[in-house]
Amino acid sequence: MTILERYIHKEILSKLGWIMAFLVLILTSDKFVDYLADAAAGNLPNELILRILLMKMLTMLPQLLPIALFLGVIIALSRLSMDHELIIISGAGVRERFKLFSILKFCSIFSIVVFLASFYVSPWAEGQVREIRNKAALESDITGMVPTSSTSITLLLGDCLATTVMSKRNFSKIIKICDLTSLKLV
Repeated sequence: MTILERYIHKEILSKLGWIMAFLVLILTSDKFVDYLADAAAGNLPNELILRILLMKMLTMLPQLLPIALFLGVIIALSRLSMDHELIIISGAGVRERFKLFSILKFCSIFSIVVFLASFYVSPWAEGQVREIRNKAALESDITGMVPTSSTSITLLLGDCLATTVMSKRNFSKIIKICDLTSLKLV
């Protein structure tokens, strides 16, 4: 690999990194709002939001990587063109074919990363998301709310308040269940 090839690859990789970070930031913030709404509705424990968010971003990699690569190549070549580096490279005797093969080599190596993300990372992460959601559904109580620290504390405070009011009002009679349809005080 020549110095010129490394320079073009480095230029594409730096642009690719910035674009990928930007796309992940946009998609993460969008998904984060959805998961916060699920947590507020009681469908998802607060502790699992970040884990599910990370796994969902891993499932999005096969869609994001090719877009980021395309935009990275376009932006890198346009920057090289704006700084007249492509003209200088051509003036130094480097053919267009060399530049094209250099970009093609980078893209073919990057396609292996996309392949691995598509066939290994993304299905694994999707399975993790399903497993987390199933676990949260099993842990939810009869009201459908997932027991989180806030719901548990709220229920505990309600029980303490009810017990205090009952003791202050002298409710010491025992409720006896006579049949399944009615409650009678003894």
